[in-house]
Amino acid sequence: MIGKIKLILLFTTIYVYTQNGLCLALHLNISPSRIDAMAQSAINMTCSLNSSIDQDVQEVMILELTGQEGIPIALLRQSCDIANGTHSDRSDIQIEGHIDNVPSKSYLRVLLSKPREEDAGLYQCVMYYLDNIGIIKKKIAPANLTFEHLNINLLLKYFSRKVSKLENEIKNRIDSEHFLEGKFSRLENKLQKQISEQAEKETKFRASISLLENQLKNRVSDLEMLTKENQKKERGLTENVSFLEDKIQNQTCRILDLEIMVNSQRNTEAGMRANISSLEEKIRTGISNKRYVSAFSAHRSLKGSENIGDTIVFNDIIMQVGKDYDDNTGLFTVSKPGVYGFHLVAMVSTTNGYLVLGLFVNEILMAECSMASGPYLDQSSVTAFLQLKVKDVVRVKVIGKMNHMGIRTDRNNIFTGYLFQETDAL
Repeated sequence: MIGKIKLILLFTTIYVYTQNGLCLALHLNISPSRIDAMAQSAINMTCSLNSSIDQDVQEVMILELTGQEGIPIALLRQSCDIANGTHSDRSDIQIEGHIDNVPSKSYLRVLLSKPREEDAGLYQCVMYYLDNIGIIKKKIAPANLTFEHLNINLLLKYFSRKVSKLENEIKNRIDSEHFLEGKFSRLENKLQKQISEQAEKETKFRASISLLENQLKNRVSDLEMLTKENQKKERGLTENVSFLEDKIQNQTCRILDLEIMVNSQRNTEAGMRANISSLEEKIRTGISNKRYVSAFSAHRSLKGSENIGDTIVFNDIIMQVGKDYDDNTGLFTVSKPGVYGFHLVAMVSTTNGYLVLGLFVNEILMAECSMASGPYLDQSSVTAFLQLKVKDVVRVKVIGKMNHMGIRTDRNNIFTGYLFQETDAL
């Protein structure tokens, strides 16, 4: 007789009533329920608790699986240490488990990967726990694993059915393969056709891409040429703008210089008018008081450029009382002792140079004015009051110059003198 293990799954539950009238369910589950010895199928034995009726269990201390005659096979302590029992020398036994704070989550599992005939028998799941009042108690749940002998005829029938089943499966597999071969052939033809169509489309697509690339290259070339032309125009415009800005700046400076010159001329003209008015008033006062009056005002109308040391002749007399100023020589000769006032206004005739004029009494320099001309003409003036005696000579002389510099021949250059106060002879 060839042996055959018949695993009978038995769920045996022992109910123990607690003080509160609830019950505890402890299970030992052995599966599968039936297995052929020749197949050497694994056996799984699991100890566990019922999750709905565990109020009596406050804390699980030990879970244990025992075999025949109560000999332990596996032991799980509260610290989750697992110990092998009598089958510690067998490599086909695997043990795992866990004791949780929630009792219903605690379990112990033993796996026999290669069961033997001597493994048949009664197994028990044993649990040690603390109840509501702290007393250690013990619960047991048994289950049976049986071994069954079968005769050769039954085994042959069994294998005959298996062989017939396998033959049918092989035939069906062959039919399926033929069907799949036909279907695969049709799919292959269809795929080949699609590949050809795709290759044709790809060829056309590549041609279109090549055409677009050429058009893009031409477009890029045109854009580069336009960019260069625009950059060249931009540089030209920038240079023109810079030139115009410089020109505007120069014109602005010239306008400012002209405004300064005009204001200076206005101030000079206003001063001259004031001086002339004062002279006329003094002349009228002198005439009315029958005092001696000497006054003159003249400008230069002769063209020329005097050298250093030459006397400037203001030849065009604007006004003169008395005969002390000589418009031919440019000399003023004192005929009465007293305090005399002299005022000189001069503007240079050319640019890019300088001119220095001095007011002399008997060859002694008493006052001077200087003009430095850049791109525009410059104007200067000087006023002096002098104590003079009879026969003293007053004149204007050139004492410094550069580049043929002279004074203009218009009313921008005026020499004025008058007797301010007659005094006793020195």
